[in-house]
Amino acid sequence: MVLIFILLLPLGLMNAVSAMEEGVSDHPLKGVRVGFYGDSICAANRENRIGWAGRVGEANQMDWVNHGQGGWAVSNIRGDHVTICTQLMNTDVESYDMIILQGGVNDAWGNAPLGKMSDKFSSYQSYNPITFAGGLERTFAYVREKNPDAVVGYIINFKFLNASDGATVKIDGKTEYLLNHMEAYVDMTKQICEKWGVPNLDLYTNDELTAKLHPLDVTGRYSTKYLFDFIHPSSEGYDVLTPYVEEFLVDLITVAENAEENTTVEEDISEAETAVDKTETNDNFEISERTNDFGCRATVSGVAEIPTVVALSVGALMCLRGQKYNGLLDRTKRAVKKKIKRKGGVSL
Repeated sequence: MVLIFILLLPLGLMNAVSAMEEGVSDHPLKGVRVGFYGDSICAANRENRIGWAGRVGEANQMDWVNHGQGGWAVSNIRGDHVTICTQLMNTDVESYDMIILQGGVNDAWGNAPLGKMSDKFSSYQSYNPITFAGGLERTFAYVREKNPDAVVGYIINFKFLNASDGATVKIDGKTEYLLNHMEAYVDMTKQICEKWGVPNLDLYTNDELTAKLHPLDVTGRYSTKYLFDFIHPSSEGYDVLTPYVEEFLVDLITVAENAEENTTVEEDISEAETAVDKTETNDNFEISERTNDFGCRATVSGVAEIPTVVALSVGALMCLRGQKYNGLLDRTKRAVKKKIKRKGGVSL
């Protein structure tokens, strides 16, 4: 059955799938049940819904499903029935170990109101998806309510340089397509990800990726090799995008597993109880950088005994991949706090 499936895959996916043959047995993504949600960039309809979801999923023997749908948005700019939150509602979101979200393209396409981030945490029904901010908070709140133990990540879409569709805006007196100027949506996404502790993979400000996706042809114009309409990736485009997405997922699951393992050790929890007053805040929880497999490690300043394992987990997280995944530190500290609290330990 595996051989039959491989024959149906795009040629660009063949090398990725070959990783299944060896070296995957101990891979951190193997067997992880993951749901991908998003718009047409995620959906990859021209590739029979493979895209980055299928490339990463097959190469790492994940149990993956691509729920992405073309035309869907974070806000309800195209209707309440086609929001990313509704996409989640239409699936068994509780069944996933990992949930990877993406969106924003159709919000910019339709010039959806940006809105403002709220100053509190509420149930998902309380957030109004009439704005992009409200829609994104509604999405995150829904995931947290329905599957609080899932590893969640958000992919901020790559930058467009030559899109010629959708809403237009005036910039310095010139009429421009908003898809080529999504900075306000990107900034809002980062703020809301930070608030909710959702790590994000920022493809938008990655200049290296932007250059790869928008090469110039022999005439000096942007090529359509990687983005066939300057918006949607071709098979070659997904080949370029996949390593970034795969690295993101590996980092997410590795950190989550380390936090899980490290905070279940009874002796470390016991040391934490005696080493730190339970009423202390994280003002005494200082991270300092040292070289290790992650590029740095943590030590705890002012607390000699603890909890070293917890500190290493949070510290490794903070500097993981050069600190490029916003929200990972806060999310792991909350996970550590939750674990310790259940065992009567310290507050972080």
